[in-house]
Amino acid sequence: MPAREPPPSAKLIASEVARGGVVSFDPIANIRVITGGVPISNDTTLAQSLPGKLDFVARWFGPADVNLSVFTQLINPTDALLGGKTFTPDEFLYPGYGLNHSKSGGEIAFDHRGGPKGGTESPSGKPPPRKPSTASPPPTSPATPPSS
Repeated sequence: MPAREPPPSAKLIASEVARGGVVSFDPIANIRVITGGVPISNDTTLAQSLPGKLDFVARWFGPADVNLSVFTQLINPTDALLGGKTFTPDEFLYPGYGLNHSKSGGEIAFDHRGGPKGGTESPSGKPPPRKPSTASPPPTSPATPPSS
């Protein structure tokens, strides 16, 4: 039987451990936790370590615990801009408490609780499915004939 490929987040977790992060598990929040280590300071290296096709990153360089949350409205962007409706989230990602996985495939693989030198938190996944547009395009003015 072929070896099973590790989840995309395994590369990011290994990267955190290689830079001094310590992995544990919080049974109350029900999520893997990383503390300590040094955040990736180079943007190119950071981008190469991200696991999803769509990633959001909070990176900090001092003693703090940052929790990055992502709200998603599964709507066609045209409808969102032209439909005149308010933002109504369909999905929510938060590090832990059963909120770190979304129906559309988003994930927060761990809660980085920081350390003296900072940390990195990165919700990731694939772009949410797009729904067909129901909005009408904005009105356009009739073309002006060229002057002679």
